[in-house]
Amino acid sequence: MKNIIVPTDFSDNAKNALRYAINIANKFGSAIHLVNGTDMIAATGIYTDVNNMIHETAMNKLKEIVQEESKSIDSLSIIVPKLLRGDVVGAICDYAKDVKADLIVMGTQGASGFKEVFVGTVAQGVINGSSIPVIVVPKEAKILKPQNVALAIDNSGVHSNKVLQPFKKLVKAFESKTVVFHFNQQYELSEVDASTEAYLDGIEYSTHNYYSDEQKVEKVIDQFVESEGVDLLTMIRRKRSFIDRIFHKSVTAKEVFHSKVPLLILYDKA
Repeated sequence: MKNIIVPTDFSDNAKNALRYAINIANKFGSAIHLVNGTDMIAATGIYTDVNNMIHETAMNKLKEIVQEESKSIDSLSIIVPKLLRGDVVGAICDYAKDVKADLIVMGTQGASGFKEVFVGTVAQGVINGSSIPVIVVPKEAKILKPQNVALAIDNSGVHSNKVLQPFKKLVKAFESKTVVFHFNQQYELSEVDASTEAYLDGIEYSTHNYYSDEQKVEKVIDQFVESEGVDLLTMIRRKRSFIDRIFHKSVTAKEVFHSKVPLLILYDKA
């Protein structure tokens, strides 16, 4: 993982996400791109000075953070401050493409657990708009290294080895205890898809099979995370998968999913 994007709004949540990213960067010798986005006022007349002031203030804050966290960075890693202009979500996604980012790590912007991840925040916009893996780190997260990791999949399985590569790299780098949470959407329990098992080759893991109706999937996952002591939950985003249905449910259903552990979202274009 050579390039990691960490968006910041200078909040405590964003600082927590940065520290999570630093732990990952130190394992891979990564460059962390610490980015802040601002919507600039039309640069005419007096507004030019306002834009320059906004730009300077934000950049100074970024540099301060870099200086504060530099003591936590290994010699092979680096934090680079970057100010983005324009629509925040679009700017983050575009910049991630430009630097060929391997991962985006971000906070939940004042959320309590994952509730706000599913309610139209920048985090949700980036998850929906980017094919790059995203780790969302809640402010409440206490464990900032993936020690007990879960991969949640449904009966659709995984459609290419590339999808799980970021997950496998993290598991191997941190020597994480790993469990596959297999959510069954049929009336009979089925085993994990054979191709998915093949893609997981090279890591040790146990498997937990569950059945529940679609309306209760959030509760089932949340209970599993708590009972198993999971500190990083991994889910796969693709059309018609159960995670996409979670993302587009009502606010009431979104409130139910209140896990306080970081969430890794992988993208499967199939």
